[in-house]
This record gives sequence, structure tokens and C-alpha cells, in this order.
Amino acid sequence: PLPAAAPRQPGVELRGTVSFAPQKCYATCITQYILGFVDEAGKPSQMQPLFDGCPGHNPRTITKQFVITAPKQPGEYPVACHFDMMYTMQDAMDNFRNRKVDPTRVVGYII
Repeated sequence: PLPAAAPRQPGVELRGTVSFAPQKCYATCITQYILGFVDEAGKPSQMQPLFDGCPGHNPRTITKQFVITAPKQPGEYPVACHFDMMYTMQDAMDNFRNRKVDPTRVVGYII
């Protein structure tokens, strides 16, 4: 799991895991979960698709590994989770990419 604040060296590869359970309120809706690492402009970058499909009535916890490259500039970079209900993962990623990150979706920081 990603600690609340993960120190890093500029440009190094970071590996981690994330666990989550897909929503179950809309069991037959196509659902996407994406992990995004926020850049200097506050926009998601290095997005990692986590789930794309119908979760069913009793979705299990899913654990996924991710690999990203730490930003080259010093700073505090939020890590956020995006949830969407689109027909494709690409549509969900485009939605995430084209907006500022919702502060309530921040799950940690890279510093």
C-alpha cells in the first residue's frame, strides 16, 4: 500500500499496490476505477487502469500493482482514484485527464 506520503528521488521508478472493492449499488453498470498521479498543473498523469467491467452484486476486493516514474521537479504530488461509469476505459481515462483532481479522491502523496 502507498503510505500517506511517499518520499522519492526525482525520476526514479516507484512500485506499489492498491486494494479496493468495486461499487455494488449498480451491479450491472460498466464501471471503471483509475489511479492517477497528479502533475505540476494539478491534472492526472501516469494513469493506471484498475478495473473495467460490471462489478456484480457481491464484488470482491481487488489488489493491483502499479509502476510509475516519480516527477523530476521537487514538490508534493497527490495520488488520486477516479471512479466512472462509461462504456470504455478510454472514455473514463479521458474524463479523468480533462479535469482537475477532486480533493476528496486523493489517497496519498508523492513528495
